[in-house]
Amino acid sequence: MFMMLTIAACALEGHAVGSEVNSESTEDQDELPQGKLTIPHDVKMCANKRISHGYTPGLAMSVVGPDGRDDRLTLGKTGFHETDDAIQDDTLFEIGSLTKTFTGLLLAHFICEGKVNLDDSITQHMPQLSLPKKDNQDITFRHLVTHMSGLPHIPEDLLEYSPFENPYQNYPKNRFFEWIQSSELAFTPGDHHEYCNSGMALLGMVLSHVGQKPYRDLIQDYILDPLGMKDTVFPPHSSDKSIAKAHFGDEEIPLWDVGIFAATGGLRSTLHDMMLYVKAQLGLTHKNTPIGKAIALSHEKIGDIMAYGIGKGRDDHGHMWLSHNGGTAGSSCRILLDVDRKRGGILLTHNSLEKNLYLLYPALTDDLQEREKIIADLTPDTFAPINLEMLKNLSGSYKGNEGTVTMHVEGNALVARYEGIDLIIKAGHSRERFYPVTSGEGAPSRFFLQSNGYNVKHRRQYPEFWRHKNGKSYGQ
Repeated sequence: MFMMLTIAACALEGHAVGSEVNSESTEDQDELPQGKLTIPHDVKMCANKRISHGYTPGLAMSVVGPDGRDDRLTLGKTGFHETDDAIQDDTLFEIGSLTKTFTGLLLAHFICEGKVNLDDSITQHMPQLSLPKKDNQDITFRHLVTHMSGLPHIPEDLLEYSPFENPYQNYPKNRFFEWIQSSELAFTPGDHHEYCNSGMALLGMVLSHVGQKPYRDLIQDYILDPLGMKDTVFPPHSSDKSIAKAHFGDEEIPLWDVGIFAATGGLRSTLHDMMLYVKAQLGLTHKNTPIGKAIALSHEKIGDIMAYGIGKGRDDHGHMWLSHNGGTAGSSCRILLDVDRKRGGILLTHNSLEKNLYLLYPALTDDLQEREKIIADLTPDTFAPINLEMLKNLSGSYKGNEGTVTMHVEGNALVARYEGIDLIIKAGHSRERFYPVTSGEGAPSRFFLQSNGYNVKHRRQYPEFWRHKNGKSYGQ
């Protein structure tokens, strides 16, 4: 099975308004010239089925091959209501952590211009900061852009400044610098990879200091304007474009404004604009321009599994891929770039369920057997009814990458405590906080705990989820 760096959501399924498949490609696939890449019919049908079963209100997908002609697919609506707008190629989506690839590209630009060097210490450029060290190792640009700094993932007091539904919005910049300077490193910088939003936020602030402009203006000047990405924006913004509403399961939730964490996940974009980005990343456009040279540099592997803010690795067939997922509490997206064969694609959804993103790789692979296997796995599961016996079976301690959660039955409810939040799961409920899922066998094969946006965002970095003490595994 195809494996690479994934950074996205673990969430739940809901209920959607069905829609028909609409693709921009009107040519018959058999008559297309060599080099034309199109979205396979079974991928389109699977995408349509997932929308009709409520896994997302809609999606936008596009792929492109070495000839530079892309094939686009837009399905569903901006929300679950009949009155919501249809998804178009100019519909705005939250792209979350795909913003990190823009931050990495901005760093590559600055290296090309001689403004910084990859292994410069951060304090060399911002001597007013006193960043933590471990084993006398300074934190460098390389460490920040590859998630190898050892810094904590996010501030522990994030929610003291912002509401659950918009957890990054109001965190003060002066408090961020206080917090990061007082933090302890989990490991010596450069020793290994551990995903870190705070490190990428710091990188954006340092690049802003070096470039003597706000980070958002630098992204505009160095990337968006040269590529013609006219509809890609940071919130708050004014736009006449329709916006895909964020959804956690079948619940509409607020779109995020990430404030000073803009370099971590602040951008919103459209299918049209992201395909301009994909084509430039593949060297199909802008190859001998300043941004083309920066893109080429940004593809160099400079960490265990990372290029400049984007994952890099080979699949089972030996092809080199660049990839990154993005997500907020209510949106998920993926970029895949087969740099060897000059093919790639983008998938934008407005539901936090990571599994929707698995549709993109089958649209790009030549391995028919692998494609069929993935498509079969994406067939919608069925919801199991919650009963008291099921809750009793799920009692116990579960261990994940972030710690342990204990679940026990009180009366007719299963009670859990996760990151300080009490979760009460009652027998008879099928749409409140707890979603046991079966694959037709009757017994739950995994479950989802619905919490708030902050917890979902925090948890999605660890998609293995919880493993039961008796060896049973429940998780995505």
